[in-house]
Amino acid sequence: MKKILIYIFVIFGITYSFSPLFCIYHKIGDYNTGSRISALTIKDEILYATQYPDFIKILDVTNPEQPLLIGSYQIPDAVIGYITISDTLAFVNTFSSGIQILNISNPANPQFVGSYDYYCTNDIIISDNYAYIAGNDWFYILDISDLLNPICVGQIYGELCDMVLFENMIYGVHASSPNNLRIIDVSDPTNPVLLSNFNLPIYSSAGIAFKDFTAFIAYSGKVWSIDVENPVNPVMMDTLNISNHTSKIIIEENKAIVNNSTSGFVVIDITDPSDMSIISFYDTPGGAGQIDTIEDIVFVADCYSGVQIIDINDPSIQNLYSRFYTGHKAAGFDFKDDNLYISDDMTGLEIISVSEPYNPQLIVSVPINSIGISTSVDILDNIAYCCAGYPVCSVNFVDISDPVNSFWIGEILISGLFGTSGCTNNSNAFVGSDFGNLLIFENTALISEYIALSCVFHLNANETSLFLAEGENGIEIVDICDISNPAFAGIYNTNGNAHNVAIQNNLIFISDGEEGIQIVDVADLQNPIFLSSIKPHDNSNIHTEAVIIDNFLIFFDREWNELFVYDIENPLNPVFENSFQWNSTMNEIIIRDNVLFSCDSYYGVSIIDFAGFLSSEENLINTANYSLSNYPNPFNPETTISFYLQNNRNVKLSIYNTKGQKVKTLVNEILPAGDHSIIWHGRDSNGKRVSSGIYFYKLKAGNFQKVRKMILIK
Repeated sequence: MKKILIYIFVIFGITYSFSPLFCIYHKIGDYNTGSRISALTIKDEILYATQYPDFIKILDVTNPEQPLLIGSYQIPDAVIGYITISDTLAFVNTFSSGIQILNISNPANPQFVGSYDYYCTNDIIISDNYAYIAGNDWFYILDISDLLNPICVGQIYGELCDMVLFENMIYGVHASSPNNLRIIDVSDPTNPVLLSNFNLPIYSSAGIAFKDFTAFIAYSGKVWSIDVENPVNPVMMDTLNISNHTSKIIIEENKAIVNNSTSGFVVIDITDPSDMSIISFYDTPGGAGQIDTIEDIVFVADCYSGVQIIDINDPSIQNLYSRFYTGHKAAGFDFKDDNLYISDDMTGLEIISVSEPYNPQLIVSVPINSIGISTSVDILDNIAYCCAGYPVCSVNFVDISDPVNSFWIGEILISGLFGTSGCTNNSNAFVGSDFGNLLIFENTALISEYIALSCVFHLNANETSLFLAEGENGIEIVDICDISNPAFAGIYNTNGNAHNVAIQNNLIFISDGEEGIQIVDVADLQNPIFLSSIKPHDNSNIHTEAVIIDNFLIFFDREWNELFVYDIENPLNPVFENSFQWNSTMNEIIIRDNVLFSCDSYYGVSIIDFAGFLSSEENLINTANYSLSNYPNPFNPETTISFYLQNNRNVKLSIYNTKGQKVKTLVNEILPAGDHSIIWHGRDSNGKRVSSGIYFYKLKAGNFQKVRKMILIK
């Protein structure tokens, strides 16, 4: 069987300054509570998370790949802010029921102890017999030597949204300018003394962390390092720009981990606080809030996506070059003549030359004279059709006949609210909106219109048919044989939420959200026939339009930030070929001449070397230092998987079925150089025997990865 292999070489560094070491981080687990998670904290491998509105969920994360719910507790009010753990007690901030105190000596069965009448607090620190409370208006110090009868012994006026305690000093950050960094001497709890204020441009919630007499403050796309060795006279050391909104920060050895709102989190090298640099990032599927760690495992309170668990212990990729950063968010792109046309949601259309994929060069930025935010770009001949959304939906025309001198021609408004999306075939351009309006163009001339049954999220067309992805309404099919008179042809209702659609001959491949990829035969437009589906993980979420090359389907799972390759020669039985985990959401994918371009939203555009299809099962990368095989094969009931390592490596060995679903992880640890043998007993991660059939075992050792096939017979 042919194998399709993936090389990844990532491209960095036009707008933001990244260190030479860029790491690929891997999601290894998650826990979805079914509701919004806003905060979490970990103690002794037990994770405590706040679930909106009033629950504490308690997870055993001893095995981070399989977090286990062991308990929960309902608070009599909405939980806000942090959970603070001190020995066997948990202190929980609530909106109007004060600070709730729970006994968690048995985490599986927390018990109510009492409460403090302090409301809407932002943070709590417990040290010895004192509780330090950051309130909305005051900073309080409570003597809690008698736990249920706290006595306020000291206070200072002023809000703190986050704080740390070190050697009798509170380092707090205030949520509005001026005087944002506040250093308070609490050596005498009855007489706290404000030693200094330090002005920063902070106007809402911010986060603070502390290491070696340096305070690190995260706020709204920036991280500041401030020397506080002399607490009376703090000194600014460095400022680092990050692409999105930041409000939480923690420190793990020489790394600072900062939440990045809807773009996950960023890891920063703080070895030298006067010269901070970004190591890498990970884009979680939701909105990253509070973060905690166990060594190099990051746990993220990811809003509606629950708890996300990410391994940041992977070494750097070899042969790194650069990434192209747009001025703001890369909303979409298209490709023509070795140039990439990128829709920047604020600045317009950016055109870059990728004739040398590892050295992208900006050709020109074309301002788009539209009130709306850019959402996508599609190219036909010498016109770029740039769609715009809220607050005014439109399609803008840019003349790209001479890329260096490209210019905006004009726009046509389209009825919509938040977004428009476009596509082209060989003759026409099509633009649809979330109000269900569809415009059809020949060059810049509007030649016909169509009203869809529902809002149009994305669309795709061949020469005779137009397919509209309409979310819960499925796929609407439009006959465009007569382009001046588009006509309804049929509807295909999916089980999920149709976000995108790809076309190959008489087949369509629907990116159907949590239902994965749906493969449908549309030879008869009025009677589409379901053929098969692909869902690599139990909680996969497929939004991005798939790419089809020959008999291979390439698609992206945004829940796991994982790119998958399937053999679809037989569309009734797609076969898993390979996968590669990535750091950010691939919102759009283009593959040209074995180069994969990924539109990564706030992280710009990645340019990836995508290895061509091979006639053998060997990876193109150097395999001299590795070997991988299993014996017997076929086998029953067990087989031994053997591999060789020339050097010590962080090794992960996993079993997958033909759908690409993980069956079991056999190894996930650092192993010494030499020969290794692991027995798989034909059981899944729950200890159940698996059915007979084809399975794949995947070895990942450092930057090396290889997949082999084996057959279980019975």
